[in-house]
Amino acid sequence: MMDQQQLYKYRAFISYSHADEEWAKWLHKSLETYRMPKRLVGRETEFGPVPDRIAPVFRDRDELATATNLGPDDPEVGGLAGSLADWLIESGDSDEAEELIDEALAVRRKALGADHPQVASAVMIKAYLLLSHGQYAQAQQLAATAKASLIKALPEGSWQIAAAMNIEGAAMMRLNRFTDAEPLLVGSQEGLKSAPIPNLADRGRLRPIELYQRWGKTTEVKKLRAGV
Repeated sequence: MMDQQQLYKYRAFISYSHADEEWAKWLHKSLETYRMPKRLVGRETEFGPVPDRIAPVFRDRDELATATNLGPDDPEVGGLAGSLADWLIESGDSDEAEELIDEALAVRRKALGADHPQVASAVMIKAYLLLSHGQYAQAQQLAATAKASLIKALPEGSWQIAAAMNIEGAAMMRLNRFTDAEPLLVGSQEGLKSAPIPNLADRGRLRPIELYQRWGKTTEVKKLRAGV
């Protein structure tokens, strides 16, 4: 199995408007020069040992400009495009997101092979994009494909596997396949708690509530809302 640290080059992601460029530069430098408390350095976590520094940090305009020097077929270019696509989906800019994720998929498949977990991560983002566009059948198929690849590559309980499960379950729910969606949405909750992506766990936690509302299971809705 591949260690989760091997999947990602960057430890944080900064995106910003042109008006905030100076603040972004300050934050970028502050994060990369910050030293972790000695008592924490080396402590084992789900994502590997705690490093002494939070570096490297991705700053979109700066890092993308550097990435253009890597060549169009470098998998790092695909990684940067995939990261931006995920952020753009959340920002509501789905057209640009689709272009970027297709670029990420093409680059990663060519450089790494169809079964590589970085390819699976890009496929999962594509599934999320299709879900947001209401293309539920296609989203379900892509999420299931990504999940199968990630299960082979990552430790059981990894948040990436949970995220793929949650997207697949959400697509099934929208297709009114409630019985199939339930184990995926409910089973993904624990893994999503460790996700480093902002709002991912919160978004995933709301989906079982939506499932039971659509299914007419009001008792389950009340339990979830009460935190039972």
